[in-house]
Amino acid sequence: MLTNGCARTVEFEREDVGMSLSAATGRRGVPPRVVLTGLLAALAVGTALPAGAEPEMPPPAVVVAEIAEQEAGVRANFVARVEAIEAVDVRARVRGFLESVEFSGGQRVAAGQPLFRIERDPYEAQLASARAQLARAGATRTETRDALARSRELQQRGTLSEAALDQAVAADAMAEADVAAARAAVRSAELDVGYTAISSPIDGRIGRPLVTRGNLVGPDSGPLARIVQLDPIRVVFSVRESAVVSLRQAEMVGGPPSDTAEGYLFRLLLPNGDEYPHAGALDFIDNEVDPSTGTVAIRAVYPNPDDVLAPGLNVTMLLTERDPGTFPVVPQAAIQQDREGRYVYVLGDDETVSRRAIVTGERTTGGFAVTEGLATGEVVVVQGIQRLRPGIQVRPNWAEPP
Repeated sequence: MLTNGCARTVEFEREDVGMSLSAATGRRGVPPRVVLTGLLAALAVGTALPAGAEPEMPPPAVVVAEIAEQEAGVRANFVARVEAIEAVDVRARVRGFLESVEFSGGQRVAAGQPLFRIERDPYEAQLASARAQLARAGATRTETRDALARSRELQQRGTLSEAALDQAVAADAMAEADVAAARAAVRSAELDVGYTAISSPIDGRIGRPLVTRGNLVGPDSGPLARIVQLDPIRVVFSVRESAVVSLRQAEMVGGPPSDTAEGYLFRLLLPNGDEYPHAGALDFIDNEVDPSTGTVAIRAVYPNPDDVLAPGLNVTMLLTERDPGTFPVVPQAAIQQDREGRYVYVLGDDETVSRRAIVTGERTTGGFAVTEGLATGEVVVVQGIQRLRPGIQVRPNWAEPP
């Protein structure tokens, strides 16, 4: 409320302004609008801020979060493919008409189980002929052996020449060679008879028969069926060549052997989203780098008692550390990066912020593991970072826990 003296002063100033305005408007060449603007500016001088004074701004509001500790081991996903450890194309080793097919397509077969039968009669006849030739060669060998014995006795008595003895020795040797050839022919004929019964060379699951009964088959007639081993089974995936080099270098300085991967778990995610119930083990790392992709193939072996995995199936390899360590985990939104590396803004007890360089490790569900620069329980800024500079005071608001 204005006092009486102040009221009189304001009225006096208004009267002065009115008289000045009347006087000014009476002058020639001075527009009334210009005179009014100048008078209003003169009245505003009394309410202006002192020279050099600035309005005080409130501290910027930021969102902060406390650093928590979590397990942060190596976790990686890879596109993988299932392949059979052993696969066999069943073929005929002798020529003949197929007499029988002794399996159903898709069934499990064991090593040694009969699959096909080729007519045996022609090969049994060849076997009988080979055995007869062996008997004849054996008889001739007996004759030449006896003749050689008599020739040596006569030569000792001086009634037989050296040339005749040499002929007897040569005849006996030829007869022995004929016996060996006849025995080989018998063995070959026996093998041919055995090849008329085609058996499974491995345990696995057989596909449909590609040739039916009554067809002429032979070594050049193509596969008769295909068998693949399903238990155990192998899964192959590829990693960057740099990762394999790092494993080899770690092995050189005393780390775990790169061909065992004892510190990792090899789990599978099936195409329907379910996790495969059986764990795998590293089989081997390929010895060549694929030049088109710059990756190295790694193979793991899995038990497959229920035939859930089939060759050619696409799955996801989940590679994790068996015993992951615990590290402070910083939210991803808090991490900034420049030429010097990654950093965060840390909130102090006096609600001022400071810049802190950090070294991050593996990614986790809550952000990134920090191997250097932060400790559990410290508070970092996760929102409003763009307005910050080291040393300024802020108004912190706590982020909701994830």
